Amino acid sequence: HEFDDCKAVLLIGCNPRQEAPIVGHRVRQAWRKGAAVTAFNPVDWPFTFDTSLNAIVAPQRLVDELAALAAAVEGVTGAPAPEALRAVLDGVADPERHRDLAQRLNGAGKGLVLIGHLAMAHPQASWLRALAAYIAGATGIGINLLTHGANGTGAWLAGAVPHRGPGGATTAGGRNAAQMLGSQHRTYLLWGFEPDYDVDDPASAMETLAQADTVIAAATFATDSLRAVASLILPLAPLAEAEGSMVNFDGTVLSFGPAGRPLGEARAGWKILRRLGTELGLEGFDQVDLPAVQADLQAALDGAEASIEAVGLEEPAQAEGLYRVGEVAMYSVDALCRRSDPLQRTAQAGGSRLALSPADAGRLGIADGTTVRVSQGGPAADLPAVVDERVPEGAVWLRSATCATHELGSAVAPVTVEVIDV
Repeated sequence: HEFDDCKAVLLIGCNPRQEAPIVGHRVRQAWRKGAAVTAFNPVDWPFTFDTSLNAIVAPQRLVDELAALAAAVEGVTGAPAPEALRAVLDGVADPERHRDLAQRLNGAGKGLVLIGHLAMAHPQASWLRALAAYIAGATGIGINLLTHGANGTGAWLAGAVPHRGPGGATTAGGRNAAQMLGSQHRTYLLWGFEPDYDVDDPASAMETLAQADTVIAAATFATDSLRAVASLILPLAPLAEAEGSMVNFDGTVLSFGPAGRPLGEARAGWKILRRLGTELGLEGFDQVDLPAVQADLQAALDGAEASIEAVGLEEPAQAEGLYRVGEVAMYSVDALCRRSDPLQRTAQAGGSRLALSPADAGRLGIADGTTVRVSQGGPAADLPAVVDERVPEGAVWLRSATCATHELGSAVAPVTVEVIDV
């Protein structure tokens, strides 16, 4: 989506400066040219541009707040919302409280709704996406997602999702990551991720994998936690020592080659998969080089017919208490960044403390520097607390995928905080 002529930008669960700095820069450029920026976020994150008409609420209230905006948009535009959204729209207590923002978006002519990582990690992400899509469609502005990872578009095109084949064709069966790790299976194949860092609920993932009969992991780093659950670790070459391609937001394929030879027995991922498929006697694993793999994928894309089906939405559950805001720190996004000491010493890598609102801190007897124990039903971590006005009541800002938090649970979920004696 072109930012240059945007007159209004709506951020939903989005911290673009941390998630995709170039996108944050483009939003700043639009703001400098007169665009009005609004944030519907679970933390009042610091930006390099000004925002107005914001809604900074705890994550468990984010769907309600966006529903109020959607109700205001419906009133301003007259565009009826889909019947699937009525479960939340009809329950809005004050649909007029976001009328000014609805008018701003409707009169922008050219604008953008940007859905960020926290919204995508939210347990009710489907509601946030559906509400955002209605708001964008009714007001005639664009919508974009900041996906987790650099090749989400490529994965979808290739059919590397449980409910779609190459090109978006509908397929039957398959389970997503939460379903695979949420129920016990005898055998798991892990591909290029560290289960105590790279999933939404590391504690649950490690517990599930520890109970499996066989766990085969293709990994770049053989960590102690991976050794604790894996029966076999296949050395996977890191990105810089492999060849492949990625697909950006616009659908442009970006190919790359290795910058050096893989060390030891490490191999590029496609080579490991080809050998596994051959040994198992599976069809479609007889390619001899990467161009052959890419040609087969392109042939599958050319012959695919995308199918778009309506997805049902379950009524969102209301939650009380404190909810974690577990954004992934900029330098915790992959195994290489996590192992860079200089990067981990920067302010952007901070993840060894939690922050909460003055109201919640006062209720719990917490002051700056107080050591607290934070838990999510199982594992716990002892961390210093910070009282921060940028955190709304009902939220706890505690980053995910850091050394201090990688044994905890989901990034957006109920959390318990209590003062401990030290």
